[in-house]
Amino acid sequence: MSQAQRLVDTISTQYLLKKHQEDKIRTLYDLCQNLSVGGKIVELGSYHGMSTCALCLSSTTEVYAIDDYSNKFGWAGEEYKESDLTVFNMRTKALGARPILINKDANLARKSLNLPISLIFWDLGVRNRLTMDFKLWQDLIIKGGMFAVHDLPTGILGSNMLRYIIDVEKIYGWQFVKEYPANIRVFVKNG
Repeated sequence: MSQAQRLVDTISTQYLLKKHQEDKIRTLYDLCQNLSVGGKIVELGSYHGMSTCALCLSSTTEVYAIDDYSNKFGWAGEEYKESDLTVFNMRTKALGARPILINKDANLARKSLNLPISLIFWDLGVRNRLTMDFKLWQDLIIKGGMFAVHDLPTGILGSNMLRYIIDVEKIYGWQFVKEYPANIRVFVKNG
């Protein structure tokens, strides 16, 4: 059995996983095995902590989980509630994951963090924030670091969304690397 599958099995003790969630966990495991040395992991949008647990249990570096846990609706009409934080705390503790939780909006969290980052996993569920968050956070990512995005529109629109931002804004040194299962697209900083 692979390490990635062991991770899926471990996380499934706290979460009833669907196929795409198992793919997401395997993808995060893979990304953590290929991190640039010297940076931290930042997850923008932590919800119930499934991805947070995958990141924490796949890496030896610190994981910062950033979510404001306010009442709102996501792009697909899903409801986010303040009580989601209780679920996050219960499940991360049960699995032995030890993230550094920053209970703030990603915009406010960025103002207080100034650390080298190897991986940002963007999973906010609010598509219209992608451009703003990429611009706010990309300067902290070290050379060889990754910006991974979950749940963009599928097909050409989703694959080209960050490419467009990078080209139009003249943010150089970024390259689209791969689209993984579970609708995760990864960009690497080369410069």
